[in-house]
Amino acid sequence: MGVDPFNQLLVEALSGARFATLYALGAAVLASFGVLAFFRRRVQRSMSPKTPSAAKPEPIPESTLSTPERAPRAPVPWHTLSQAAVGHRAGLARMYLLAGAGLAAGLAVIDAIVNTRQQRFSVLAFLYAAVCFSTPLALSVRLLYGRWKPALAIVGCQLVALLALGPFVPEMADEAPAAAVAMSMLLTLMLHPRIRAMGVLAAGFFTVVFSGVLISVVLSIFLMRDSIRTNVLSDPRVAPVKQFIGAHDTSNAGTLAWINLMSDSSFWRDQGLFLLRTTAVLALVGITASVVLGSLVFLLVTRSYARKRLSDQSLVIASVWLFPAIATASVLTPWGLWANLACVAIVGFVMVAGWRRREARDETPGVKLLLLRSFTLGERSNRLFQDLESLWRSIGSIQLVGAVDLALTTLEPHELLDFFRGRSGREFVHAPADVDARLASFDHARDPDGRFRVNVIFCGNDEIWKYAVSRMLIDADCVLMDLRGFTRHRAGCVFEIRILAASELPIRTVFLVDGTTDRGFISETWAAAAKAPSGGVHGDPFEFVSEEPSDGSVSERVINGFLSQRVVRRGF
Repeated sequence: MGVDPFNQLLVEALSGARFATLYALGAAVLASFGVLAFFRRRVQRSMSPKTPSAAKPEPIPESTLSTPERAPRAPVPWHTLSQAAVGHRAGLARMYLLAGAGLAAGLAVIDAIVNTRQQRFSVLAFLYAAVCFSTPLALSVRLLYGRWKPALAIVGCQLVALLALGPFVPEMADEAPAAAVAMSMLLTLMLHPRIRAMGVLAAGFFTVVFSGVLISVVLSIFLMRDSIRTNVLSDPRVAPVKQFIGAHDTSNAGTLAWINLMSDSSFWRDQGLFLLRTTAVLALVGITASVVLGSLVFLLVTRSYARKRLSDQSLVIASVWLFPAIATASVLTPWGLWANLACVAIVGFVMVAGWRRREARDETPGVKLLLLRSFTLGERSNRLFQDLESLWRSIGSIQLVGAVDLALTTLEPHELLDFFRGRSGREFVHAPADVDARLASFDHARDPDGRFRVNVIFCGNDEIWKYAVSRMLIDADCVLMDLRGFTRHRAGCVFEIRILAASELPIRTVFLVDGTTDRGFISETWAAAAKAPSGGVHGDPFEFVSEEPSDGSVSERVINGFLSQRVVRRGF
């Protein structure tokens, strides 16, 4: 029995989701750069004073900047804090790595079943495919630990395995393993911290849209195949070819007739116009439905995040595995895509079960960290934030005053949705009442995976910034101030040191320093601003933590710095 070429075309289109996904990721990267450039400009404009340039913002009274007493709260278990943070992150890493390895094995099983129709089963080929499908493991580790060093160790092991197995693996009819490696490389670009928030959502949107466009166009051709076939065969320019085919003539004359038809631009133009007229309505309906469905996916994800049904890290890690599973769907059978998606769904259920088990154990309240920094450190500040948030968010939330340097790194999914809707103004404050309203909206509860969130406030001028810092101190359990490169000429940092020293709140303070930091001036500024001496106890009521060695363990040293603080103020 012959195979209908149109049916075969439909099967190939449905199985060709890998190309749609690859194109979607490429489009997502380009779209992310464009959208986030507009968001960055929005941050710059919103942080500019709304008053005319010649006028200065009205100063806020000193009494308003004072930090009043706060209500008593449960004591922070400082002695077990580091162990809790490292343990929680290690638990998530074990769960994600085991789930990822299981998914890679499942995809390799599906690939082996598909390829057994073309060649005999080979254990080496199965292992080779499993290693290829496991390439997203390195990206998952990078997201978990905020640095590349542990991820590169996994990449090295994978490369050794591929080089060792490659010579013994026969050429596969399905190139799914190669597609997995290519997809991981593209995901590495998309998961850059500065475009990650937008990149994942854009990739999901474009995957739905591109897949829907492909399916709708091919389905339109399939439904109208009889009309298309009739129009092609009734064209008089096809008659010479039909004559030679009917006579089973394989002479040069028949070949020449076929070549002439294929090179006839007017024939292809006429057939293309007929195809467009015939399928335009059906294809347009399908394309519109795809755009609507993609928008609904975007809206569903952002709202789920806003309602704490998922976390940013779990969303990104799920995407790291979902997109390769789609892209590596076999082109040899129409059920390959659905089998891959079924594997992803099973692993997803296992991960949700793991989150719920951890949620039952994570009953301790979060430790609220206030992060103060100089806005001039640029990429150094960005690297510190990535290292810090990867560990600290296992034990508490992070609060900070936003600026252009971290605007894209701290961007969250629901904030993107507000930006598209033109409702992002609530993060940008220009009056004390705006500050109070924004601080009241801060999220200090755990996400489903047990991690906490980052709360950012963007201030319109220096007076509002000072007011925001003084108010954020009230709710903070500890303060990390990045003073790398600090000198006495940095007025903003001097103000923050003074307000910390003048505060009588029970807050532990760590200063992150490097070889260029003027530590003596920090101590002098603190002593001059402190309202009372440290009670005869030798030492400063803060701790210096050095950036060196820069081995990616700064976050652990910061937590230990809070623990080892020699002098504590009233209230501890």
